Amino acid sequence: MIRVHKGEAPEVLHRLGPRWVQRHSVEFDARQADYEIGATTMAIREHVYGHPTVREALAAAQHGKCCYCEVAIEHPYMLRHVEHWRPKGAVKQGPGEPVQYPGYYWLAYEWDNLLLSCGVCNSGYKSIVFPLADDNGRARNHHEDVGVEEPQLLKPDRDDPEPHIEWIDDQPRGRSEIGWKTIETVGLVREDDVKRSREYNELRKAHHRLLKCSGNEHIALVREIANECRQRLEQSVLPTSQYSAMAKAFIATHTTEI
Repeated sequence: MIRVHKGEAPEVLHRLGPRWVQRHSVEFDARQADYEIGATTMAIREHVYGHPTVREALAAAQHGKCCYCEVAIEHPYMLRHVEHWRPKGAVKQGPGEPVQYPGYYWLAYEWDNLLLSCGVCNSGYKSIVFPLADDNGRARNHHEDVGVEEPQLLKPDRDDPEPHIEWIDDQPRGRSEIGWKTIETVGLVREDDVKRSREYNELRKAHHRLLKCSGNEHIALVREIANECRQRLEQSVLPTSQYSAMAKAFIATHTTEI
């Protein structure tokens, strides 16, 4: 996970979002008891929050990567999920915890609450989980203030993950309580993540080849190989590269050897 820098909200969110939030709010007030037990659910409009301009703006801001695990979301072959950091329809404090209704429906079209994620992070792990330090302080509807909440999930477009998550080889480890909770919530510990393991092994290979060449750069061929390896390592930490947080940790760990 790396910090995401988003630009201005797409026009469709400004144009249609407030209208639907107003409608949802009126619906909730009219049947509050039904919404709170899940007998009635809010019909959140995907054509607004999931509009192509929203997906493209998020993809550009995130360099086409998942906001959590940094895998390249290979569109159109992989689904690009518009992720609601605060879940829109229902919410849980953690896996196995009771489902609470409704979700944060009034934030369903807020640019600040939208990210792009892969199917594994969004559907496979996080889903409707949104942990707080105190679940009793959760905002339950549009009349309450989310500002009093203390989320235990890093927000990629606000928080710098580096002080909270470190890397040991190709596996993340928490440096703080919120770091551990984020790793758990989005399932970042994945020993069977073939793509991430492959990228880590490629980094090791490039680093090893560079070390072997570093003392023999007077030979043209060796110099060429060394430059290729160096470029490979330098490219791996760019925000546009998959798993750049892992790569940055790898480089930092081995930089004195080069």
